[in-house]
Amino acid sequence: AGRLVLGLELDHEALEEDPYLPCVAGVDFGKVNDSTVLTVLGEDHRVLAWLELQGDDYESQFLILQEFLSRFPRLKKLCCDATGTQDMIVDRLRAGMRCEVEGVILTPQENDQLYKGLAAAMLDRVDLEGRVAARAPLRYPRTDCVERERFTRQFLDLGKEVKANRWVCKAPEGKGY
Repeated sequence: AGRLVLGLELDHEALEEDPYLPCVAGVDFGKVNDSTVLTVLGEDHRVLAWLELQGDDYESQFLILQEFLSRFPRLKKLCCDATGTQDMIVDRLRAGMRCEVEGVILTPQENDQLYKGLAAAMLDRVDLEGRVAARAPLRYPRTDCVERERFTRQFLDLGKEVKANRWVCKAPEGKGY
């Protein structure tokens, strides 16, 4: 798994090469013991930026998210975790953003589709002889930053079970995951 994640690194160092690139973003809101994570992707599946905020103070996070995303004037869409109490901040983002804001309720079916799509974006396609036919589209910069290190660590720590042909993915139990 470590090789897979590191294989997604690009040769470029900068996170935000060009803020005028068309892009999309996704935010997963944290709870008391975990963090809110925002990822901005270019249309070519390159990670342009990450933002991680600790805790569940959604009022403060709303202002920080809005300011951070204003640095991407060609942001087309923001997908947000709207499960549980997070739907209130999604409504505020809808009112305060210039792009489409979609709230996603993360049901078991939605999580299955999300993780299977993410896995497909992270894996090279191989031909019948085992040669790489197409590189995985998802790429992130090699830049040394806390966000990249956390991104890598979270993928390495992520657990996956298959139940009734659905992927159930979650962080290990305990504080700090």
